[in-house]
Amino acid sequence: MKDKTNKISNFKFIDDEKFGNHPILMYEGIERGISAQLRYMHNGLTKGEHAVYLTNGDPQGIEDEISDYIDVDTFRKKGLLHMFQIEDSISTSSEDALKHWDDIMKIVESFGTRFRLTRSIINNIEIKKGKELRLSIEKKLHKMISQYNGSILCPYRIFKANDSYEKEWLVDIFHNHSDVIYIPESDEGTSFNADFMI
Repeated sequence: MKDKTNKISNFKFIDDEKFGNHPILMYEGIERGISAQLRYMHNGLTKGEHAVYLTNGDPQGIEDEISDYIDVDTFRKKGLLHMFQIEDSISTSSEDALKHWDDIMKIVESFGTRFRLTRSIINNIEIKKGKELRLSIEKKLHKMISQYNGSILCPYRIFKANDSYEKEWLVDIFHNHSDVIYIPESDEGTSFNADFMI
């Protein structure tokens, strides 16, 4: 059988992330960012943890894409791998966004065992409204993470803050995570406590 873990053989340090935390993944290249997320999920799957991947796209299409990285069929048959299709709406209010998140977490917690989740219900952070909604969710996650039986990895593509608002927003984002996983365009990357970014 073809070894599907070859594409996620880098980033071994990610396996050392403590369970029950809320790390932020900062990446440069999209493919390397996806590989790091899938490494994080695969590490949990091999330990019998549920893995939840949030997507704005077609779940079947996403499964086809990640099947080059992890053995989707095996973990699906075990009932451990889950794709949740979400609508990335920046027209919603913070209250509605938080309610949507609560609804997702009710489903995830119904699994009854440990889980890992990656992605967000708000992925359009290029405009101020998206940033505000994303931050409101991150604040709630960071406050509630100890009450969940799981770990939540939040990916962000690295960008340059252009004004004081974006700089303050980034500080708030780091402040509401436990650790930083940094994946550059080249080299393996590293992880460290998020307090070093504040």
